[in-house]
Amino acid sequence: MRLLRIAIFAVVTVAGIIVGTALLTSWESRQPRTLPSPSGPYSVGRRSFVWRDDSRLDPLSPDSSAGREIFVWAWYPAAPRTDSRPAQYLPPSWLQAYHLQRFEQKLDRVHAHAIDEAPISGIHPSYPVLIFSPGGGQLPTHYTALLEDLASHGYIILAVAHPFITPVVVFPDGRVARWGPGFVRMEAPEIVMIQAADLISVAGHAIREHARNEAFFAHIDPQRIGVFGHSLGGAAAAEACALDARLKAGMDLDGTVFGDVLTAGVRQPFFLMMAAGIPRPDLPGFRRPPPRFDPNHDKGTLHEDMFLEHSAIAYRLSVRRLSHMNFSDKGFFFEPEDRLAELLRIQMDAKQTTRLASGYIRAFFGEYLMAIHNPGGELDRAPNAQMNLEIHRLP
Repeated sequence: MRLLRIAIFAVVTVAGIIVGTALLTSWESRQPRTLPSPSGPYSVGRRSFVWRDDSRLDPLSPDSSAGREIFVWAWYPAAPRTDSRPAQYLPPSWLQAYHLQRFEQKLDRVHAHAIDEAPISGIHPSYPVLIFSPGGGQLPTHYTALLEDLASHGYIILAVAHPFITPVVVFPDGRVARWGPGFVRMEAPEIVMIQAADLISVAGHAIREHARNEAFFAHIDPQRIGVFGHSLGGAAAAEACALDARLKAGMDLDGTVFGDVLTAGVRQPFFLMMAAGIPRPDLPGFRRPPPRFDPNHDKGTLHEDMFLEHSAIAYRLSVRRLSHMNFSDKGFFFEPEDRLAELLRIQMDAKQTTRLASGYIRAFFGEYLMAIHNPGGELDRAPNAQMNLEIHRLP
């Protein structure tokens, strides 16, 4: 009887924890969230662009004869305005089309800072451009905190919503492109190549529109275009650099590198910012950290070594306690396990991650797009217990 009472108590306790956690998570998912204010001197604007790239067919579209359509969210330094409210985190048409899981943060209750369609800042005649590719399963808007912060420091960010790879893309005419069987059947390297081609298409479109003196793209500097991405998007940034010399530098946020670029490397300066592992205990309530999106994820570090060995100028920053998903805004939302890991100081929180990532992104692209070197700054920082920065240069 004593053992039975202990067993019943244990079952009731576990059930109570599960139910309590579910109720707390459900309540937290409906709470308003305000993302951190951008740290730079510029106000931030946001707008979107759509165009069709008829130079290539879309391998994922139901219409196999259609050119690839590209949807881009832009964050940029804006002229200050006091008469406008910040844009909705996600427009109503996207909110309606995007299927949230039951306990996911309600995105209509997330508040950011960019002003919709704000005029671009006239402080400088042109600004450097960073083209961004999100991680698998993420919308570009899921990186609003990071992208707003970069724009507030004087970068024009062109973030690609890859149709049929991004979970949902809502076009201005109401059409909705969802990921589906075509995406699921593809191997990661195939997806990366489509994303890389999209990044190159964005660069080409921006340069052509600049030459036409189009109102927005007239403010870009076509000689200062970089590319970066998270997870699969980071791998796509490496491929895009290998394929297009108009991209002057690239950066990969915790994404395994794939394909020919492993042994060919890139000629442009490139930066890998990688998680060095999260020492989570092997206990109930702690899931193991997910591997990078790689069918051979145990060879991820070997892939990085090969890429570094063959690239002209390559950096690898390894960061302990870095959580893969905290590059995105999801780190600011409530996830019981992540919040517990942060309380126990075995995982860096989203605010720290955003600050760290933004600092290194600005230092790296500042060096190679803007020729601004900060002696003693991020790119000169010595290794320590939490971070290790390696620099590789071909002879």
